Amino acid sequence: MKTSFVLFLSQFVLVYSLFAQTFTVKQWALLQNTGVQQIGIENQTKWLCTGKGLIKLENETLNAVLLQDDTLNFRGVSSIFIDSKRTKWIGNYQSQVFRLDSVGKKQIIDFQEFGTYLITSLSLDQDGKLWAGTFGGGVLSLDALGGKSRYQTENSKILSDQVFKIFVDQQNRKWVGTAEGLCSIEGQKWKNYDLEGQITDILEYKGDLWVANATMQGSEIWRYQAFKRWERFPIPDQLSRMRLMDLSFDAQGSLWVAGDKIAIWKNENWIFLGENEGFTSHSAFCVSPEPMGKVWIGTEGKGLFSVETVLTKPQIKNIDDLVVIKIPDEALLKPIPLRITFERGSADISIVSKGELDKASQILQKNPDLFAEIAGHTDNVGNPSANKDLSEKRAFAVKQYLCVKNGVSNERIQAIGYGGTRPIADNSQESTRQLNRRVEIILRKK
Repeated sequence: MKTSFVLFLSQFVLVYSLFAQTFTVKQWALLQNTGVQQIGIENQTKWLCTGKGLIKLENETLNAVLLQDDTLNFRGVSSIFIDSKRTKWIGNYQSQVFRLDSVGKKQIIDFQEFGTYLITSLSLDQDGKLWAGTFGGGVLSLDALGGKSRYQTENSKILSDQVFKIFVDQQNRKWVGTAEGLCSIEGQKWKNYDLEGQITDILEYKGDLWVANATMQGSEIWRYQAFKRWERFPIPDQLSRMRLMDLSFDAQGSLWVAGDKIAIWKNENWIFLGENEGFTSHSAFCVSPEPMGKVWIGTEGKGLFSVETVLTKPQIKNIDDLVVIKIPDEALLKPIPLRITFERGSADISIVSKGELDKASQILQKNPDLFAEIAGHTDNVGNPSANKDLSEKRAFAVKQYLCVKNGVSNERIQAIGYGGTRPIADNSQESTRQLNRRVEIILRKK
């Protein structure tokens, strides 16, 4: 017997802007006291694994499908895997897997003969064999002929019976993330890897394997490049202090990480979504991007969130807006004011200005394909020839600092003085005239 109920949704919405993107964070209010452990995405339908059952999100409504019949209770749903034929494989807290195919045909696969365990992860290999990771029971499997197996520390080389993730790669290797490290199965052969700690997630992206782990020293992300060379992926301290629960790449190639906050590796920079940005949970279980749309986040006790990214033209107001990002094309060939000062009538750079110029140096060092024009400007007070000479000396002083003090190549920087010929404000009163006394940096490609 199947029971269901439909809930019409309301959301809490907060828009967070950062550089060239706007993130719209929504909390789906009627689920805000629910734990969403995993999310399966099937076209426009989202399948949510919760302690209350399997919940279907479609067309802005929640349809909670409690998978149960007269003999098997399926209220606690812990994991889901959707295969290439759109068959849903759904794991529960009691060593059972519910199979629901694309036409609605159902099947219960019961592993309780091996004990009662929470199923943490599901996957299907290229031979049609089902693999299930469990918390405490090792790995369970079901082959295409219905044969069941269990792999534990007692009968295999698995590192621990606490399994957080099981993943099948494009070469049909099975990767097992456990509480004691990472191992793989290829054919009948097991292999263990030198990654310390708890392996919390595994995925494949563009021919590389990505692994999240938690050690005594903090969390890490590893990249197994072309399945040949391990490389520790650099993450900020803020992220290493979190327990990383899930990794996913969106359609644009941005890496999303679920933890105490949501972290996004986008355009070679880390972005964090927390309480100030509308993500009010302190424990995200999973992050699941749609192929060309929203990113869905399941949390502990706070229910379901979605994040939508809207690309906007970056607003470059000063040098700080460029230091932490990869320079967008929109920022090239546009004058950006440097917040620096000089002694009156002098080209001596004040001590308090050195930090601003160090930021400019950092930009040029991080972007070796860029060249810069340093443009000096004055107001219209005094002798025009003297003003032009002063503006040239100030532009040259900035170039000298960037090249001599910070090692930027002399050939990459051109210093030009314009005097008072290019005002950006009214010269008739001092309150606006002072804006014309400035030094700008203009970035360009060769």
